[in-house]
Amino acid sequence: MVVLAIACACGSSDTDTEASRSPVADSSVGDATAESSVSATTDAPSTTSAPPTTDAPPTTAIDEGALAWSTIDIVDTTRATDEVRGPEGDVLLAASPTRTFPTEILYPGLDGGGEGAAVATASADRPLVVWLNGLGGRATPGDPLLLSLYEAGYIVAAPNVREIAAPVSSGGGHVHQPGDVSAVIDAHTAPDDGVFDDLAPIIDTDRIGAAGHSIGGSGAYGVAFHDCCRDDRISAAAVFAPPRIDLEGGEFRFSGLPLLIVHGTADQIIGLDQSEAVHAEADDALLVSV
Repeated sequence: MVVLAIACACGSSDTDTEASRSPVADSSVGDATAESSVSATTDAPSTTSAPPTTDAPPTTAIDEGALAWSTIDIVDTTRATDEVRGPEGDVLLAASPTRTFPTEILYPGLDGGGEGAAVATASADRPLVVWLNGLGGRATPGDPLLLSLYEAGYIVAAPNVREIAAPVSSGGGHVHQPGDVSAVIDAHTAPDDGVFDDLAPIIDTDRIGAAGHSIGGSGAYGVAFHDCCRDDRISAAAVFAPPRIDLEGGEFRFSGLPLLIVHGTADQIIGLDQSEAVHAEADDALLVSV
């Protein structure tokens, strides 16, 4: 059982760091469990009027509410955080017996939406997508890609995996991403999390997706297709310029879920051949080369 504590930070995260050419993160190893115990540690957030990096909130015809966003800290008490040191030996991330990671959430809100707005509970049966940034990236509620997902009808949750996101940006943190994604799903589907009590009832738990860019795409691969950490609540995956990074505890089995792979033909960091190999193995995949 994953035990989570959720604290609202009530604001936007840091500005995106351009380290992997677009906003997305990595994956982590951890048990994928459907049960959770979630508690709140702060009061409800306040409301503002517009996303921090856009001129005006987008609107969507299928949504009874308006764009709302919140930044929360998800605390997973079942997994530890390892110390990460920089090239000069300085501590970039302190060790901890638990894992805490800030998560950006975009959802339909009441009263015109905005930061920390109450959930528009009439917006029922919305799919949830968990988005992972690339190495050195950092999700913000004004990210154009996240806003596009929201406009398409999704509730969007973008955890900033501590080892992957700026300022730590440690490539070895990919092993933690699948577990962080599962913890995010636990938090968003629990009806008594104390911060978004009305969010769980409007999520369609039969339509949960994992998506990611660069090393974040590798994390989406892990939580959707790897023996070590596959979360059976995920029903589809989409990855952008993803490396295929092996994880301990089994192997990849690219079957059972629809998979979208998008990759640039001129990518000189992560070769298109990696995506072509996954596409050849998968039983239900579409490869879009750009």
